[in-house]
Amino acid sequence: MLYTFKILLPQIILTMVAFSTFWLSPECGERLGLAITVPLAVAVYDLLVYNSLPTSNRISFVSAMGLLAFLFSVVVLVANAIVIQLWFYRRAAQAGFEWEGRNSWKL
Repeated sequence: MLYTFKILLPQIILTMVAFSTFWLSPECGERLGLAITVPLAVAVYDLLVYNSLPTSNRISFVSAMGLLAFLFSVVVLVANAIVIQLWFYRRAAQAGFEWEGRNSWKL
């Protein structure tokens, strides 16, 4: 019961917060900031939790859940970065800008 409420539940909540970034508009500047903050928060939380767990040579369920939460949050971060890039690329193309090369736009 202790592991459920003090260790697993916060990891599940942090993962749900990561997925909630998809509800924000791509024009919102906080979307990518929140998506970057969640993997950092999961990593710090895992460091704090792992210090309180007993040492073992095997991967525990709590460790596996922490790794899974971190992987989900990184996947959400990459997906958000791709969505935002495509969103602004499409908006620039609709405005009449053409992509010339690396980091340059032509009117």
